Amino acid sequence: MLPRSSQVTIDKWLKGEIDTSEFFLASGWYDHWRFDAELYQPIFNLAKLNNLKVFALNVDGNMITQVSKAGWESLSSEEKEIVGKPSPAPAKYEAYLREIWLEHAATDEEGFQNFVEAQLTWDRAFAEALVSAKKNTDGLVVGLIGAGHLNTQAGVAHQLQDLGNFSIRTWIPVPEEGLCEILENYDRENNQLGDAIFVTPVRQDLSPKEKVGLYLRDADQGVIAENVLENSLASNAGLIDKDLIIKAAGTPVKSAAELIAIINRQSAGFWLPLTIIRQGVTTELIIKFEPIL
Repeated sequence: MLPRSSQVTIDKWLKGEIDTSEFFLASGWYDHWRFDAELYQPIFNLAKLNNLKVFALNVDGNMITQVSKAGWESLSSEEKEIVGKPSPAPAKYEAYLREIWLEHAATDEEGFQNFVEAQLTWDRAFAEALVSAKKNTDGLVVGLIGAGHLNTQAGVAHQLQDLGNFSIRTWIPVPEEGLCEILENYDRENNQLGDAIFVTPVRQDLSPKEKVGLYLRDADQGVIAENVLENSLASNAGLIDKDLIIKAAGTPVKSAAELIAIINRQSAGFWLPLTIIRQGVTTELIIKFEPIL
C-alpha cells in the first residue's frame, strides 16, 4: 500500500514518535493508496502490538505510469537502479493480463506490451523489497499484496524465483459473502491460483461511511472539486465543479490528501463544514453525513 519513501514515517509510528492520524497523513497514504485507512489500520496495530517490523514494498506511482506509457526501457538510469529489469512474463500470466486489458476494450498491441511491463515492474519492485526485508530479519516475511500480483503464482512469486531460491507460499483471499459450497483454487484455464485460499469474514466493527461523491485535485491554494455526482453528499451540500475548497472543519487544507483524511474521520450523523471560494467569493457549505437509523 505504501511506497518505500514512507519507510521513515512507518518506523517513527512503530516507535510511538507520531500518532496514527499523523502516520497516515505523513506516509502519503491518501496520495498513494486513498482507500479508507480504517480498513487497514488493524494490520498496522497488529504489527505494533507484537513488535513486528513493517517494510514498505511499493514504488512511486509515477514510475509505473511512465512504464505503462512507454515501457520499462523509458525509465531513467536512476529509476532502473531502484527496480531491476523484470523477468519476462510466463505465458499464463500474459494471458491473464490480456483478459484484463481486453475488459477495458483496449486493442493496441504496443499499449498492451507496455501494460504488461508496468505490471512486471510492480511485481519486481515487490519481490526485491521482500528480499530486502528477508535480509533484515530472521523470521518469516509476509507480503500483503493485491491478488492481481499473486494469482496463478506468476507475478511476484515468479520474480522472487528469478532473484533466488526462496521458499514461497501464496495465499489468496476469498470473501465470506457469496461463498460457493466448494472453494475453487483454479482459474478458467485450470491454473492454480495459489498454494491456498482463505476466507475473509465480513468485519462488523467498521463505522458505516457514505461516499461524498466527487473527485479532488490539488491546487495552489486549496483543493478543487471536480466531477461532483448528482444526488451525492457533495452536491446536496451545494458543491459544484471548480469550487476551491480551502478549509474543512475549520482546518486549512492544502492538498487532496489532507481533505480525504479529514473526510475519512467523519462518522455517520456528523456535519462537516467547508469553506470554499467560487468565482472569487468565499462561501460556507456543510456536508451532512446521514445518521444510521
